[in-house]
Amino acid sequence: MEITDIEAVLLSYVYPEDEQLEWSAGTIESWDASLVRVETDTGLVGWGEAGHALTGSEAVPGIVDAFRSQVVGRNPENVLGLREELYNQNLFWARGALPLGVIGAIEIAIYDVLSQDAGLPLYKLLGGRSEERVRVYGSAGIAATLEERVEQARSIAEDGFDIVKVRALGDPMANVDYVEALLDAVGPDVQVAFDAVQGSAGSPWPVKDSIRLGRALEEHADQIYWYEEPCRAENLDGFARVRDAVDIPVTGIESRTGRHEFRDVVDTGAVDVLQPDVTIAGGFAETAKISGYAAAHDIPLAMHVWGTGVSLLANCHFAAADTNTDVVEYCQLPNPLREEMLPDSFNCDGQYVTLPEEPGLGLDMPADLNERFEYVPGKGHVFD
Repeated sequence: MEITDIEAVLLSYVYPEDEQLEWSAGTIESWDASLVRVETDTGLVGWGEAGHALTGSEAVPGIVDAFRSQVVGRNPENVLGLREELYNQNLFWARGALPLGVIGAIEIAIYDVLSQDAGLPLYKLLGGRSEERVRVYGSAGIAATLEERVEQARSIAEDGFDIVKVRALGDPMANVDYVEALLDAVGPDVQVAFDAVQGSAGSPWPVKDSIRLGRALEEHADQIYWYEEPCRAENLDGFARVRDAVDIPVTGIESRTGRHEFRDVVDTGAVDVLQPDVTIAGGFAETAKISGYAAAHDIPLAMHVWGTGVSLLANCHFAAADTNTDVVEYCQLPNPLREEMLPDSFNCDGQYVTLPEEPGLGLDMPADLNERFEYVPGKGHVFD
């Protein structure tokens, strides 16, 4: 088998103006995605996703073009060697951030091809597990008003999720009343995972305010699943200070890439739970190394997912094959780029998803994908 081409596929689902979602840093005007498509001489096609490109899609085609000559003509069965070459031979510019995410997207797409060729669901090619289901939590908490966010959480709980993630309001201490309203809405049998969104996104709180909020939330510690990203992703010292001061599990850091960046998170004592995303961190092999290092320090993984069906399935397949992964994020905000790519065999009962038994990732890619979801520049997750 031989790889004959790779290409970037940019997509957008543009929200109607009255349905745009508001978060602490701005507005989600559209859900953008940067997929990577790998073609082979056997006719098999694999898909990956560069998760970082949610807010930087237009950079991806150029990065894919830079890698093309190193990928086309190669045997996909040497996926690990090819992935290492892409990393090592582009070390001066591609050892982190979006370029490493694109390397991961290529690797994910090649694994999609290989598992299709083997006639196996991808998680079995990664190592497999006796159960074909993965623990998930429902994720939302982005809307124009507090009342709409609370109603989102109530609806997710009513759908059977027993863990519901919400995003913070911009004013740190306003989140105390917000969380209390959420807890009333979801009931005593549901836990709330509170995401401070890098505490909080475009205008980060001082660490002392992140600590003050965390201590206020301790009153409900038995029902707060975790306190996610109370500081900026680069502020590991701040994370460690919050973790030392607050008696609620501190989690992160989804936007970091590669084993070395996550090693620093672990070594700093920044988190109780690590939250990589295979579409951001650098692919399956790199995330497995991250998980192994975390496991050696008794730190479990909770997979971040904030993308299309490619991202959700890739992270679920990884979780099914990784014994150190506890749970996977399942976004419940409206996004046909996610739901329309999922096969009918991908089922969710609110606590677990059953992985598809179709070979590969198990994607059900719409034939009119490019026409219906034509990329629209200048929208996406807009920062005010």
